[in-house]
Formats: sequence, structure tokens, C-alpha cells
Amino acid sequence: MSGSTVDADGDFLKGLEVWSKNPVHVRPSASSASHDHTRDHVRESRCEISERNEVDSRSIFLRNISNEVTAHVLERKFRCFGIINRITIFSRKSEGKLKTYAYIEFDNTQSAEQSLSFNKTKMDEHVIGVVKKRTNIRGWRTKKG
Repeated sequence: MSGSTVDADGDFLKGLEVWSKNPVHVRPSASSASHDHTRDHVRESRCEISERNEVDSRSIFLRNISNEVTAHVLERKFRCFGIINRITIFSRKSEGKLKTYAYIEFDNTQSAEQSLSFNKTKMDEHVIGVVKKRTNIRGWRTKKG
């Protein structure tokens, strides 16, 4: 082995040693968090879940929409039901085909409920599916196959 390789390896190991003595903590560790802080974190999580459920209750999921659809097109079609807060469009490749989906969040639950009447209607030569958005549970997955 040449001297420069040994020096480079030594420098690398010294760098790792320095780095390991100064870890970066993204969240406070359980040992550094007080018991009260842990309870506050649990309360905050419950609050976040409640807020997410409330937003989901006034949101719908659209499937089988055209790949060319824009937020503007969806806004024009669904604004008759009420104020729209947010439109999210995404695509994924499934079985070799591009599938496009969308979420629409309304200002209130009644608007979301009324928009379900557009289920199985045509939009850009596609029969779209309009259903209530379900609340995703972190870590929950359905088994396929």
C-alpha cells in the first residue's frame, strides 16, 4: 500500500470519528425529552389527526380522469358545488398505462357531498369516478394478491 492511500484512509477514519461524536438529531431522543413533552407530542398528534379527518370529510377523490386534465378544467366543472380550496392532480404508471387521479378539497362538507352526484359522468371522453376521500392511516396497507 502506498503512503498516500494510508494517509487518505487515516484522514477518512478521523473524519468519521469526529462526525460520530457530533450526531445530528432531527427529533429529540426519548431520553432527552421530558415526560410532559412526550404527552404534549401525543396531544399534538391527535390534534393533527382530527384536523386531517376534518379536511378529508370535505374532500373528494376523482379517478379515471384524462391525462391532459388541468386544475383549471376541474375547477370549472366542480365549482358549481361550492368554494374549492385545493385541487391536487397526480399520475402514476400502472400496468404500462398512465393513470391520472385527483383530489378536490372543498370549503365545506356539504359541497363535497353534493359533488358525488358527478360519479360515473363523462369528462373529456372518460367516465370519471367521484368518491369521498378516505383518510389514510399511517402504516396501514392492504395486501394485494
